[in-house]
Amino acid sequence: MGLEERLARRLVELDPAEAVRTLLRLDADDVSGVLRDLPPPLAAKVLDRFPPAGLGTVLSSLPDASAAAILADLPVQTAADALRRVPEGQRQRILSTLPAGRARSVAALIDFLPGSAGALSARDPLPQLPRR
Repeated sequence: MGLEERLARRLVELDPAEAVRTLLRLDADDVSGVLRDLPPPLAAKVLDRFPPAGLGTVLSSLPDASAAAILADLPVQTAADALRRVPEGQRQRILSTLPAGRARSVAALIDFLPGSAGALSARDPLPQLPRR
């Protein structure tokens, strides 16, 4: 692991909001390079705080597998908001890379109009309690 990667990782761990402010000064290719170098849970921590308008640009610049790995660690609503801003063809490729249940939840939210009650509803599955 190089110095830049260690510094990026440490900044995200210590202050994700500051990491976002720093990344917003970079172009999309540089941001995607940083996110690809981070483990998906840390990259998700950054994207969860990213301005909505920039999510699509960043995701579009990532390889589909990297984008899917990061989206899998985001809250389902944030993942849907982000994917809604990605071109349709790439969106479908990314969805096909996500685990099936997660892809269904995200796709269901994408179908709702942004800002509608359906788009604001949470679709994360609730744990099922064992039957007695």
